[in-house]
Amino acid sequence: EHETVPYIRKAAGIPRKLAPTIGISVDPRRQNLSEESLKANVERLKTFKSRLILFPRSSKAIKNGEASLEDVKSAKEGKTTRLVETAFPISNKVVIEEGKLSDFPATEDAYRKLRVARSDARLVGKRDKRAKAKADEDAAAKK
Repeated sequence: EHETVPYIRKAAGIPRKLAPTIGISVDPRRQNLSEESLKANVERLKTFKSRLILFPRSSKAIKNGEASLEDVKSAKEGKTTRLVETAFPISNKVVIEEGKLSDFPATEDAYRKLRVARSDARLVGKRDKRAKAKADEDAAAKK
């Protein structure tokens, strides 16, 4: 089952309306095609959220999820800021195996499989009709 970006955001515990305000863009058309990338994205969002210093709107009434006054003060002094590249590295390096084409045997002919499946789906009715007619013919021949 493919997971769309809103599900990643939900798994990371980030409300829908909060996401754009803290710099997380949400494209509902995007999908995660593998469980590993889904877990990696959720983990990245969780670490992002844990390192995020959300300044309170009002210093008198600090809401849940907003930073404390000490955190805000240290952030304003510049003690907690880091570069995004060093704070959140994306480490999904693709390993490409090189070699001759003959070294990699063809396991299946995908195009042929698709054509056969399409042909089977298209001819189901005709084949059923032909099989029924043959069965009726055999039954008539036995009488």
